[in-house]
Amino acid sequence: MWIPRWQRLPIILITSGVTTASLAAPFNSFDPRSMGMGGVGVAVSNGNTAPLFNPALLATENEGEDVMLTIPAFGGRAYDPDDFVDAVDEFQEADYLDGLDASIDAVSNIDPETNTSAYLNEVTLLVDDIEALDTGLVSISDKMIQGELGTSIIVGVPGEKLGFAVLANSWLAAGGVIHYTDEQVLGDLTSDIQTFSQCLSDNPSDPTLCQDLGLTYIDTSASNFGDVSFDVENDLTSSVEIRGIVLSEVGVSLAHRLASLQTPLSIGVTPKYVMATVFDYQANVDTADEDDFDADDYSEDYADFNLDVGAALEFAPGWRAGLVVKHLIAQEYETLRRNPETGVKEKTGNSVELNPQVRIGVSWQTDWYTLAADLDLTENEPAGLEDPSQYLALGAEIEGWDWVQLRLGYRADLSNSDRSTASIGLGLSPGPVHFDIAFAGNGDEVGAAVQLGLQF
Repeated sequence: MWIPRWQRLPIILITSGVTTASLAAPFNSFDPRSMGMGGVGVAVSNGNTAPLFNPALLATENEGEDVMLTIPAFGGRAYDPDDFVDAVDEFQEADYLDGLDASIDAVSNIDPETNTSAYLNEVTLLVDDIEALDTGLVSISDKMIQGELGTSIIVGVPGEKLGFAVLANSWLAAGGVIHYTDEQVLGDLTSDIQTFSQCLSDNPSDPTLCQDLGLTYIDTSASNFGDVSFDVENDLTSSVEIRGIVLSEVGVSLAHRLASLQTPLSIGVTPKYVMATVFDYQANVDTADEDDFDADDYSEDYADFNLDVGAALEFAPGWRAGLVVKHLIAQEYETLRRNPETGVKEKTGNSVELNPQVRIGVSWQTDWYTLAADLDLTENEPAGLEDPSQYLALGAEIEGWDWVQLRLGYRADLSNSDRSTASIGLGLSPGPVHFDIAFAGNGDEVGAAVQLGLQF
């Protein structure tokens, strides 16, 4: 049956992403300390998160930090601005497609020549089911859902002369959309049914006069007179599109503090090996099934080298400014899709771009609190379905009893205010163990991150 495949759509859509042209990665991380503080990090990171935000911070003064280990950090975000999930749930509960199948069978099982009245009654119910399906498909058409997942493992050794860290980081950005393209098809089906019904009503004594109407979806041959020849699975053309990227990085961050300068300046670099898998899936809604989803048919793998570079300036007691350029070497990954007829992968005309991202930050730190702000200097194209992003992040952290950290933050999207989120986080650091958790969200978006770390 077709409807169970629809019931699988949320599973497919929550794990993937789509647009109509090119995609790119926003400046984002699932470090819970950063998430709890609104996304700041360019001027406040420490040894176990510096590679994610600004490698230069490995060489700033981090008293008491020796070796820091993140084992690991996990996080995710889900964005549903159009209430896609609720709309799909309502569509499934309404059982439009089973209802349409049943109505087609009911009409086709009645002989209009011998029981015209009953046939016309069932046809009326069939038209109602077609209109209901049309309304249901309109309710979910072009609605977007988008999600992100991320994880990282970092070993950091801060040091003024040479701070270094080893990073393994992976990030998924994806989403999906349903495009309704069957208005004309359902309209033609309804028109054929109404034309045939009107002819039967006009010729109750001789229904055979309705055999030469030239209809597409009503069989008027003598053997199948009045049968509805509409195939739900094959005649509907509405489609599911899924597109996204899995980006994995393995790198080594190196940093040095130029203490001889009047104003101490730290510089850092992260050479990294980047592995990218882009996927671009499209199928008719009647065949969209996770059991049929062969990732190799819709994905392509790429690998290359890239760089992050950063600087941190301590310009006054407790004050620090930071600058970072991530993905210094621009990359473009084209999406491919296997042609089912030739078996050869072909370009889809879409691509995922990994462009340089420039962010600045400033922080003020005392023994018991930290205030910070970050600003994207570049507008970053989306990796999912949403609009481009340019974030202004504001965050605060309050230290209590030397082992509890309370964090608050706000991330304002200067390109799309609907993506602005508030956040809260908690850190616990009894002895060498660090545990951090954070939540962020608004009416359309929710995010969370958790991390376990060691410091020794």
